[in-house]
Amino acid sequence: MIKSEFQQLYTWDFQQKDNIINIAIRLPPGFNPDLIKISSKNDSIMVELNDNPPIIAGKLFNTIESFVYKVFRNSLIIALVTNSTLLWNSIIIAEHPENGMIDPLSSFLIFSTNFKSNDLSVSTGSFVFLEKSVSYGYCPALLLGYDIYSKIPDASDRASRFLEIAANLYKNPDALFQMGINLLHKDRVEESLQCFSESSNLGNIKALSFIGFIHSPLSDILYQQKDPKKSIEAFESVISKTKDPTTLHEYAKLLYHGIGITRNREKALEYQALAKQLFRDTPDIIESNDQVIVSMQKRIKDLEDTVSQLQQKIEELTILVKCR
Repeated sequence: MIKSEFQQLYTWDFQQKDNIINIAIRLPPGFNPDLIKISSKNDSIMVELNDNPPIIAGKLFNTIESFVYKVFRNSLIIALVTNSTLLWNSIIIAEHPENGMIDPLSSFLIFSTNFKSNDLSVSTGSFVFLEKSVSYGYCPALLLGYDIYSKIPDASDRASRFLEIAANLYKNPDALFQMGINLLHKDRVEESLQCFSESSNLGNIKALSFIGFIHSPLSDILYQQKDPKKSIEAFESVISKTKDPTTLHEYAKLLYHGIGITRNREKALEYQALAKQLFRDTPDIIESNDQVIVSMQKRIKDLEDTVSQLQQKIEELTILVKCR
């Protein structure tokens, strides 16, 4: 599998200028580019790193005459020289004709294309490429694999493994966010908050919104350590970067009622109006007393359900003890 510190090498891209195809491989900080070995024939290429999956490997989109490479601005640039200006849609179109190898990104891209085919045999056969990319530990493949297999009842364990690898081994922010969502649905709020915090620190804005939701006294999420100031801080940070309607609405509620922030109804209604403009089904802001009542009723109902479940468990255990 790809070593976590080298994930960046596998998100290469390319640009074409006339008959030159320039591939750019982003180098991690402090990485020695001499560790990368490049070999090519007129119809195939191998870009390798010892003890890791190939960075680029397979049959080329078209034949080439030669290649050159150099390090430029923290990237390794590989220029493929062709004898025509034919537009390349991709770099790799199939496994390497000699060794059968294919790199994680190309394998993932082939799956993404073939999976959409109207030809059932092509669409079904594309899963070989997804599985290959997943086996390398390529995060986009792990996340897509999770998304696909989580919708198949008998494959939920497989989906969970994909997500855990992306989140725990590679610290992928999107995987950490999804794991946080899953934990939140299981009422494991403290663990979900930890995932959201890690994801947010890695740049996931949605995770920061959920940190705000969890800490807000006006949200429906049950949490013992509510902190409106943390909610305000999270919401304001999100709003400064993007206009998410749910975040705008939750922030407007706190601002309207003056919870964790100086009360400003006029400004709150502006945020609420923007939220409704972005998503017309955004709920209205409930007046203070009603908000407290609704929130308390929700919490009381949740507690009653929990107590009822505990009582049922106690009864079941009591019956078992008596039977023994």
